[in-house]
Amino acid sequence: MYDIFPDPVASGFDVIIPERTITVVTEYATEISEFRTGAERRYRKWLFPRRKIQLRYIHLLPQKQQEIIKAFQESYGSWGEFWYHFPHKKWWYKEFIAYTDGSTTTFNLPCLGCSKTDLKVYIGSPTNYEELRVNWDFGFISGNNIIPDRIVFQSPLAGGQILFCDFYGRLRIKVRFAEDNLTETWEASLSTVPVNLVEVKRCYDWIS
Repeated sequence: MYDIFPDPVASGFDVIIPERTITVVTEYATEISEFRTGAERRYRKWLFPRRKIQLRYIHLLPQKQQEIIKAFQESYGSWGEFWYHFPHKKWWYKEFIAYTDGSTTTFNLPCLGCSKTDLKVYIGSPTNYEELRVNWDFGFISGNNIIPDRIVFQSPLAGGQILFCDFYGRLRIKVRFAEDNLTETWEASLSTVPVNLVEVKRCYDWIS
């Protein structure tokens, strides 16, 4: 099973017309109750968002298109999960790092190709937090394109807290195929393949 989604364009695979469109939908979950008076009560379910990614590859050569088909089949459709690395660098805000356990000092960051000057680390919750300015080092790996950046604390943080960050770089998230079907459209010997991915959310994303 694939560990990282085989993006033909990001991987430098050959295409006659190197065209790939990416549409990202970012969503939260809010439960809204309406009273007879029309007043609302809103309940926020998620601490962090979920992303839905729509990829459309146009004019892929057959041998490159097969990588996507193989990844889909080895994942058994929407059953398997893997990492997706966004191809573009930008600022990302309030991205989850980890849930502290009182003993771990090294955490993988949700980014690739970041730098310490472009990273802000917080502890608490997205609505009640403080920035951590000391007691940590940035564990950048030279030439990093696959291995995530890391943050290393000088001593363990107290357990039961949420670490998250703002950063400038490429976001990496765990995803799965959104459906159990994949459509191929052929034009002569070239194919167009639409791929829908959805971020895999964890139990810590839910507000109890």
